[in-house]
Amino acid sequence: MPDAFETALLERFAPDFLISARECDGLPAEFLPGSPEPRVVARNGTIYGQVFENLGPGWPGALVEIHYYHLWGRDCGRIAHALDVEHVSVLLRAEHRHAPVTAWTALYWYAAAHEDTVCDASHGAGADTVDAVDQGPRVWISRGKHASFLSQRRCAWGCGGDRCDEMISVPTERVINLGEPGAPLGAASWIGSTAWPLAVKMQSDFSNRVLTRLHKAKAGQVVALNGLQQPWQAMILSGDSTADAVAVSNRETGKAVGIAGMSTGRALATSAAKVGASLGRSGRSVWRFLRGAGPEP
Repeated sequence: MPDAFETALLERFAPDFLISARECDGLPAEFLPGSPEPRVVARNGTIYGQVFENLGPGWPGALVEIHYYHLWGRDCGRIAHALDVEHVSVLLRAEHRHAPVTAWTALYWYAAAHEDTVCDASHGAGADTVDAVDQGPRVWISRGKHASFLSQRRCAWGCGGDRCDEMISVPTERVINLGEPGAPLGAASWIGSTAWPLAVKMQSDFSNRVLTRLHKAKAGQVVALNGLQQPWQAMILSGDSTADAVAVSNRETGKAVGIAGMSTGRALATSAAKVGASLGRSGRSVWRFLRGAGPEP
């Protein structure tokens, strides 16, 4: 897709990010172009974006997926660490891939919250549920931890410890197109650094399993996408020190190994979803829904 087209889509659907007035790291950071490792040059509210075609479900029309990354110089949880990668994403649809920017509308939004940890509270919703069919939604970013939430109420989900209080809008400096892993734009060569899991998060968020759950959601429902709350999440809901310890332990086992493991896990999950007969039937059901047809006989 042409860079100008991607930029126009990024600008049209850019979310309104909300952070706490007491955020310890100030604002999302801008990183040094050309550096192989992520180096903060300013904490100025820069948001990074990624635009790519989604070919997975085989639905009619054309699908495009956009990721919006708010990148931080540090996580300020009880066990703080340098660098933090968080994001939200959207699945767009148009009649054909060459449709003008104004012809694209959002189907679903996804918000990552403690993704790939035992406290994963990632969730999604239909675009109409979050009033973001033709624009971006409001996104609440938890203080210090930077998990993304599509409603302020969900900030208390997962293992607890997230706080979305005294919220103010991020004065977004600009949205910078990152390009793709292996083909960065704007000299964003730090995409592939093992100092953080950014490259892993540049894969699709909308697997067949995720799309099936979102399609089956009730009107107005925001859906947890990591399954129901797990017993260990409930056990530590009143405090987040254990969650922090587990997350840090996972990271310190080896960033490169962790990134490879997450990539393999996502690849296996995607493969399983594609070959699952029940998910195949659900995918056809969504296709019929988009065409305005009734259920399968």
